[in-house]
Amino acid sequence: MDKVMVFNACVMRLQVIGEQVGKLLFLQPSPLSEYKEIPWLAIYDMRNLISHEYSNVDEQIVFTTIKNDLIELDKVITVLLNKYL
Repeated sequence: MDKVMVFNACVMRLQVIGEQVGKLLFLQPSPLSEYKEIPWLAIYDMRNLISHEYSNVDEQIVFTTIKNDLIELDKVITVLLNKYL
């Protein structure tokens, strides 16, 4: 598979995760407090950047996030969504 296509698919997954984080942020009390080590607001902000200012996205930051955090983040968000939404 083309590397650009894989990268773009991962960016889309980050965008979806950011949207899901947004839903969980506004629940009271927020279930995100169970995972204080995860920078939830930064994830939500990245979603906004990807969604609204795609041409300003720093590909290196996104690549690093995908490489280091995407799989674990996807697991955590899936658990939280199943539990709270």
